Amino acid sequence: MSANPAAPPAVTTLALEALLTHWREDGKTVDKMKARDELFQLSQERIASIVRLRLNRFPSLRDDAGVVTDHVRNLVTERYWQWADGDKFKLPQSIRAYFAAICTITRRVLLDLRDASDRSGGSVPDPAGGVERATSDAPPDDRIDLLLRAMDELADADEREAIRLQYYCGLEFQEIADVMGIRYQAAYRLVNRALLEIGTALRRRAHPDNFDGD
Repeated sequence: MSANPAAPPAVTTLALEALLTHWREDGKTVDKMKARDELFQLSQERIASIVRLRLNRFPSLRDDAGVVTDHVRNLVTERYWQWADGDKFKLPQSIRAYFAAICTITRRVLLDLRDASDRSGGSVPDPAGGVERATSDAPPDDRIDLLLRAMDELADADEREAIRLQYYCGLEFQEIADVMGIRYQAAYRLVNRALLEIGTALRRRAHPDNFDGD
């Protein structure tokens, strides 16, 4: 049995912003490459730790850390090569854009692992966290799809961004506030409103008859 997954690396948003700035700057190539490599490693560690935390309740996937690490490394490498190709992607111009990319990669890893589990007949990752009870009656292979769809369908763009930063990036309320350029209290309210709306959406899908006439 493997140890419990570690929390995401404790790196401040200011430190990450500094690495992005060094990578973007016209300067010594060695400095740019050092910043790029450090950011690559931190990104890979953050995503892998978040994915393992979300999958920790599934024994058949919990111990397969090598699969998670390899898949994360491949996807992070792919995105970094895309950023290096100016014809397709631009290097993130802010910490906000950087974390948006991290959210996208983390989401893809979770869905890819779900698909792989479906093909192998194993357990299905269910990262529902605080709203998992809303899908308790849904088939296991539907739960992750329902949750991620509910997150994607949040009407308020700020709520959607805040909950993605918490769920896919593992950011705390103050970090979410720093990334979005808002106050701590505003980040707290956005995340909690998003959780309430996601919970309602999941319960509505699980028990549509209970919401007739809404």
